[in-house]
Amino acid sequence: MAKKMIDYLPPFMQQFEEMKQLMQSEDKQVAALNMDTTKILRNAFIETSDAEGIERFERILHIIPGAGENLELRRSRVSMRWNERIPYTHPTLVKCLNASLGENNYDLYSDEEHYYILVHLKLNVADRVGVVEELIRRMSPEDICYKVLLIYNTHAVLHKFTHAQLHNYTHRQLREEVLP
Repeated sequence: MAKKMIDYLPPFMQQFEEMKQLMQSEDKQVAALNMDTTKILRNAFIETSDAEGIERFERILHIIPGAGENLELRRSRVSMRWNERIPYTHPTLVKCLNASLGENNYDLYSDEEHYYILVHLKLNVADRVGVVEELIRRMSPEDICYKVLLIYNTHAVLHKFTHAQLHNYTHRQLREEVLP
């Protein structure tokens, strides 16, 4: 627990009732100041920002959030936009995707000869398809075609489950949801 304000006074002053009450009210103000300072420090960084901090970053970057977007999706969009750097190169795209999705949550294929980029997203980041499409649209030249697809569950993923376990899921759930 934080040190109380009365502890900063000399011992003879700590005995006066007026000083005790004054320091108690000061303790409340110092606690509120500490909370505000902590909030400001957390909101200075995208990864630790709360909704108010992300809203500030969105205003800075001219991002308009969608109506039903959760905080993580908004944070991901802000992080992608914040990490965009010119020149837009393949390593820069990889850096932006890593910052937003994580290194193991996507596969990136680029065919420079045919001017094509393909990104496969894992199901645990399926809600960020639109964000990735927007990033590639912003970062790639106009003559580059791109496609963002989801990597659905395949037999290789499902073969470890018994038929009794799989019976609890619909076909759509087996294909499109992250299984335990």
